[in-house]
Amino acid sequence: CQQCLMPFPDDVYWENDEGIFCEYDHNVLFGNRCGKCGQIILGKCLKAMEMTWHPDHFACEECGNLLENMKFINRNGKPYCKPCIDIIKQQEEKMRKEACGKCKKPIAQDELLILKGVRYHANHFQCTVCKAVLGADCVEYEGKLYCPKDYEIASAPVCYTCRRPIFGPSITALGREFHTEHFVCFKCEKRFDDSVFYEYQDKPYCMTHYNELTQSNCGRCKHPASGKVITAMNKKWCQNHFTCFGCDLNFTVRKAPYFEWDLKPLCKDCYEHLPSSVKKNVEKYDQIDKKVKKKREEEEKKAQKKNNK
Repeated sequence: CQQCLMPFPDDVYWENDEGIFCEYDHNVLFGNRCGKCGQIILGKCLKAMEMTWHPDHFACEECGNLLENMKFINRNGKPYCKPCIDIIKQQEEKMRKEACGKCKKPIAQDELLILKGVRYHANHFQCTVCKAVLGADCVEYEGKLYCPKDYEIASAPVCYTCRRPIFGPSITALGREFHTEHFVCFKCEKRFDDSVFYEYQDKPYCMTHYNELTQSNCGRCKHPASGKVITAMNKKWCQNHFTCFGCDLNFTVRKAPYFEWDLKPLCKDCYEHLPSSVKKNVEKYDQIDKKVKKKREEEEKKAQKKNNK
């Protein structure tokens, strides 16, 4: 043998263009090797995919079923049966759909961010506010991404009074949100007793200042008019408080006439004690007031007629 230089057993040898060799060295140097195990094939040999195979090594790379005399598919230099190829393609399609829309790599559950229906690694994005790299616990809010801390701030209701976020207890009133300590009377800025408030021109008021604004307070005691309420001089009066500011004559009991002076009612006697110059001014302004009222009434009637047409 030209390789091992030993005599041929039983004078059996193999000859080719390279020379003459014993069976062992011929197989080592020129014999077929299995595409699976890489060993020399002695005996029956299969040829497929431009390679040779031991018959029991030519099997599906996935399930291990032997492929001799069966249809197979060459995938990346390895044989697969068709059922396994179909499963692999389905898995790859699923992985493709579940892969990161940015880097195309697989995504672990604790890295997953779904944005507008597309899966991403969360660490590809930054918080809108603090610019920190986001994790899977980030939140999309109104089309923007936030870390948990900044999301809590961004999504928190804003106090109508101080314009700051509300965390914890709040009060909802008048279609707005308030810190509990900021929901106060618009006039005196005191908190409401028993959470009772009154709305006037879209603002909250305590009873006292609501009645003051709506002219529901008594013109004398300044508290809400009570009992049989008297309306006079564009004000409300408690029945017992509509009295002369000079002598306390009760106009409702005596059914006496009154005269207005400095937005206060006076009886005839007290009015007569005023200086003549003051009375002239009062009468003058009273005439002016009557003319203004008459003109206003005429304008209202004209407007009403136009609306009826």
